[in-house]
Amino acid sequence: MGYRARGLFANQVAAGRAVILYRERGKLTALFVFLRQVFDLRPGLIYVLNIGCAGAGCALFYRLLFSIPYVIDTGDLLYEMAVLTRQGNCLYRQFLRICEWLTLKLSAWIVVRGSEHVSWLRRRGYRAYLIPDGIWPGHSRPLDVTNWRRQLGLTDQFVVGVVGSCRWSPALDWAYGLDLVEIMAHLKQYPVRGIMVGDGDGLAMVKERAQRAGVEERILFVGRVSYSQLPRWINLFDFALSTQNNTPAARVRTTGKLPEYLACGRYVIASRVGEAARLLPPEMLVEYIGRRDHTYAGRAAGRIARVITRQKKPPLFFPGGVKIARENFDYALLARRLSQLIWSERDDETTQGAGQINL
Repeated sequence: MGYRARGLFANQVAAGRAVILYRERGKLTALFVFLRQVFDLRPGLIYVLNIGCAGAGCALFYRLLFSIPYVIDTGDLLYEMAVLTRQGNCLYRQFLRICEWLTLKLSAWIVVRGSEHVSWLRRRGYRAYLIPDGIWPGHSRPLDVTNWRRQLGLTDQFVVGVVGSCRWSPALDWAYGLDLVEIMAHLKQYPVRGIMVGDGDGLAMVKERAQRAGVEERILFVGRVSYSQLPRWINLFDFALSTQNNTPAARVRTTGKLPEYLACGRYVIASRVGEAARLLPPEMLVEYIGRRDHTYAGRAAGRIARVITRQKKPPLFFPGGVKIARENFDYALLARRLSQLIWSERDDETTQGAGQINL
């Protein structure tokens, strides 16, 4: 969210029209820090990235007590996601539902990162606008990694890769990285290696599943890497995985990995869900059925196998992805769109007098 804030508001900060506040401590401590900082800044508008205790709580406080309007920037349906993953008990989920409803209801308007999220909110009477996850073309771009592929022993191997936070969901029996493991299990007869970039509480489980499937030695688990190094790893991928289940909570999402994959010119294998279904050519899309589709990996592997058979040798490059990324996800474009939206909305009665933007 820090990268998104800087991507969308760098020019506003430079012009002295915006201040970015970061949550650096626990939720309650951060809430009180935000309350004090916003009191000192006296903003005309508060822009909140993601619905969380600290940011949304601060915005609600100043909205209710001082009528300072706020905008919510979110990429998820919190309640739907909690139900999907069985987060907490029923009482907690109902509490989350009320908090989400109240936060959205009292917002001046809402920014979301997926087209279907816009439609979902507008059908329920909210003012919602699309500003997807973004990239910097100078940072996320095709790179020559030929020598590095050679050093890693990947010269004659196709690479299937995934980037993501590996959080295990017992309710779904799934985490990012497990899709890679299951697909690799179907490609044992092909010259394919896997790369998993990211870590989390589910990584040990994913590795255990890889061992059980007999593909652990064929997957490189990189762990967490800095954002500055991410394009270098992504450029190793011949096939980049973007898997979302087919539920309302997933259909509203873009996910930050998709813009990064495309900006680096990677050939994406994605479930036909959310923004991927809108942006990618049909040959890259694979049907996903329901909340946990155990047959998806076989279909995705079959798609990869057909491309490998046609391509013969790595590397594989998708030049159209760079064009898609720059036309849809360039932060320069998104920042202008958001700036126009903010200043066109400021004369509305809900944002009257919004002369300064503070996050």
